[in-house]
Amino acid sequence: MIEEAFGYRIPKGTFEEVLPDYHILDEKLASYKGTNNRLANSLLNDIMDEEEKWRLEEAFFGNNGWYQSINGIGMIKLKLAAMSLEATNNIFTFNKELEEKILGLIKKESKTEQILMIRCYIKQKVVTYATMYNYLKYVKKTDKMAITLYRGINTPYENGKYMFSGMESWTTNINIAYRFARDDGFVLEKEYPIDQIFAGKRSTFKNQSSNIYRHRGFYIRRESEMIVENFKTVLDCSGGKGIKLAINNQLY
Repeated sequence: MIEEAFGYRIPKGTFEEVLPDYHILDEKLASYKGTNNRLANSLLNDIMDEEEKWRLEEAFFGNNGWYQSINGIGMIKLKLAAMSLEATNNIFTFNKELEEKILGLIKKESKTEQILMIRCYIKQKVVTYATMYNYLKYVKKTDKMAITLYRGINTPYENGKYMFSGMESWTTNINIAYRFARDDGFVLEKEYPIDQIFAGKRSTFKNQSSNIYRHRGFYIRRESEMIVENFKTVLDCSGGKGIKLAINNQLY
């Protein structure tokens, strides 16, 4: 199932190289029936060692983690892991100054640390895939392995194109999206196959042996947040396709 979770885009040998427990993990995924965050976390805590647990939870919920700080080191490490696997495009950000800052932080990461985060990335990703697959197949009872997501952009819609970064936060709730778009922005709508979803409220990791971040994760639930992976760099919205203008907090 590990290869399936990545849409068969990554060679099996790559996983075997960075995951010594590849075959054990694949067997556990094959028998996993979880459809919610509690069961996903039970599996994640079973398949991750203590160092992996600490690193992944810090990347999500630390003071500079994905859910706490825009373009903080946690977000950067996760994006770097995805890029290293060639699971996404190679764009961190379109801000030149921020890009230089990010590249400076990356230089401080040793190869050992990068491989550790890649292992964390793979394990989170495959449990998300399996959880979403089970949820859609057995709870929603659909064979359509994709979900419609939304992203609110707080700038006026002008040129008909949206530029993707490698990983981004989207939401299953369109009302949350146009809250981010505010008065003069726009909302993107896109269908993502579940092999392009990294984490969300049904599967985001929390370390069961640690209470450090037990109260964090509020925005994942409230904002129905999903971290997605993008291969393309441009979404063509010409003619209004795939967008909804947000004017005075109403969608048109």
